[in-house]
Amino acid sequence: MGKVSRMLGAAVLTGVLIAGCTNGKDSGTVGNKGKATETTQKTETKGWETFGFNYGNTRHVPYNQITKDNIKDLGLVWSADFKELDKEIPGGNQGFPLVVNDVLYTTTSYNHIFAFEAATGKLLWHWKPDSIGSFKNFGLNVNRGVAYGDGKVYMLTLDNKIVSVNAKTGKTVKIVKISDAIPEVTAENGYYETTAPIFYKGKLLIGCSGADNGVRGFVMAYNADLTPAWDEPFWNVPPRGTGWMKNKFSGGGTVWMPVTIDEETGIMYYSVANPAPDFYGEDRQGDNKWTDSVVALDTNTGKMVWARQQVSHDLWDYDTAASPLLYKATVGGKIRKVVSVGTKGGEWFAYDAKTGKPIYENVSFAKISHPNPTPKGTLVYPGALGGQNYAPSTYDPATNILLIPGIEQPMIIYAAKNQKDNVKNGGPGTSDFGTTMAAATNIKPYGTVTAIDLNTGKKLYQNKVSEPMRGGFTSNANSIAFYGGGDGYLVAMDIKTGKKLWKFQTGAPIAAAPTIFEKGGKDYIAISVGGTSTSSGGGKESKIMVFALGGNKTQMKAAAASDNGAGHGSKKASLPKEGTWITNDAANKKAELLLISGYNGVLSGMNFNGYGNGDMTFTVPLNWEIKVDLQNKSGQMPHSVMVVPENTKGKVKDFKLAFKGAQTPDPLAGFIGSKTQSFTFKADKEGTYLLWCAVPGHGSMGMYVTLVVDGKAKETTVTHK
Repeated sequence: MGKVSRMLGAAVLTGVLIAGCTNGKDSGTVGNKGKATETTQKTETKGWETFGFNYGNTRHVPYNQITKDNIKDLGLVWSADFKELDKEIPGGNQGFPLVVNDVLYTTTSYNHIFAFEAATGKLLWHWKPDSIGSFKNFGLNVNRGVAYGDGKVYMLTLDNKIVSVNAKTGKTVKIVKISDAIPEVTAENGYYETTAPIFYKGKLLIGCSGADNGVRGFVMAYNADLTPAWDEPFWNVPPRGTGWMKNKFSGGGTVWMPVTIDEETGIMYYSVANPAPDFYGEDRQGDNKWTDSVVALDTNTGKMVWARQQVSHDLWDYDTAASPLLYKATVGGKIRKVVSVGTKGGEWFAYDAKTGKPIYENVSFAKISHPNPTPKGTLVYPGALGGQNYAPSTYDPATNILLIPGIEQPMIIYAAKNQKDNVKNGGPGTSDFGTTMAAATNIKPYGTVTAIDLNTGKKLYQNKVSEPMRGGFTSNANSIAFYGGGDGYLVAMDIKTGKKLWKFQTGAPIAAAPTIFEKGGKDYIAISVGGTSTSSGGGKESKIMVFALGGNKTQMKAAAASDNGAGHGSKKASLPKEGTWITNDAANKKAELLLISGYNGVLSGMNFNGYGNGDMTFTVPLNWEIKVDLQNKSGQMPHSVMVVPENTKGKVKDFKLAFKGAQTPDPLAGFIGSKTQSFTFKADKEGTYLLWCAVPGHGSMGMYVTLVVDGKAKETTVTHK
């Protein structure tokens, strides 16, 4: 269960595809039993019982022990290292914890659930899936949290199942396939699940992921026993073969962040993702409703109340991604019930909650410049990561201010030449549906904190932060907002002024928003730590940390610096010595090359040994036997390598081997994990070649280095730019 030590009187824990959480089988492991009991879900609680604290997803708590005067006394109370608790858990963490009846529930990548005593860190139980394999289609493994209700914890799995677990014991209650109710929802069709569900008045409300893969997006309601609560899902886009979905490769409109609910009316609101193909719109004419939209439904019936689209005929992957917020605010001097949302397109919108009538529209909080994409490549601001990605906003009623977490990270996007060119490798995945993009070179991404005055709809201030905002905000009753960054700092700021009040180095990137709860008059702040493959440091850790007044102020070693996808180089001192990359055996005319994929944040982790776009060159003698070893250090993304002709640059399909046997096994799928994959070939043809990652979309994003076979070379060498 992990090593336990003591710190300041508190216990300190130190620390793909789900092939099948066998239906009905108990796959939980249980530690010491906790005090979690069945409870009725309430909006006001001393815990944190649903994704956004309340059903309005405002992430604003009424707890007030932590003030601007005493915040300097915040420190670490306990932490847990999930990779130490279970070696199968990969790096990266986007979990948003819940706290119910003094028990903290959180998830990790690969769909593990942990329950801890919230204030002490004592491990109560750990639920894990029965079998884990490579998540081949998409290279994703994240999970953003659970729902709590009816004495159970609910989770959505990567392979499109719903799991219910006894909240007290960690025992499996039931597992159902979403495809039992909605037959097309399978991984083979491009669907997957990463979002947290929402439990509301006996119903479990879910969305789906996979818009980039051309799936048909929906929301669905289940009963507490996981039987369908609606007769059918609400589909956000037309049936296949009709309307703008006439082309069989069109799709999109998924809902990959939790829904928002008005408890007074029973109306639910949610954000809808982009249409597909992402960057090619010739065969999906029109405005492509209701992609890139906010949709309002009756929670009981699943019928539409209203809908508003933020981006019409999206060609840039500008999802409306983050959950909408619902709150009462002063607008133009009057109290109004508002639904607001920020988009990946860098714009913020606010609507009347009852009618959907716009209050504020197209309020920009990022640099915006997005010409239509071309096959040769188009630089766009924002890039496909945002704008505002999934990271949540918070609304503070005391100041009437909303905070938006922003990402300033342009990208180069490539449109297909035609529909035939748009369909790549014959299987689901973003590269099959026109999502080919590359990092913008020599541009360092950064983040922003934007404050919006709800009374006027105008920006009060915008602060620049060193890394893109992948985590999001939570605020307390004293108008203090907390957020984490790619630089590893958990930060507190004054919402009214924008001034930083406190920060703590956690030692790894943060890609989730904090959870605040209270026990015995003491306020606690829980935060998942580990980052993502697209955040600084590349997402190598997976931890949870809990802070309170009087905690340990000793900070962790700073997270490793990286380029966060900027693609402009890295600190060479952080890379292994080049002598470890090659081994020469001149007497036997043999050499061995070591490639380390996802070594750092260059090109969003799409690199070998910290290099991409051919910027590292291995030169080998003609007719030598060459062994290539590939280690995948990304922790989250599958990678592979094959030796291909130099003219493969720019291709996204039909890769041809340059030498017999010169590829890792199953190069289109790649692999995840600590094992090494190897191959051997004879370099019997002079020329320039590429060591190319063949996982769809990776090589085209720049994940390749150069191989030269030289008849005059006496031994293998390596050089780099």
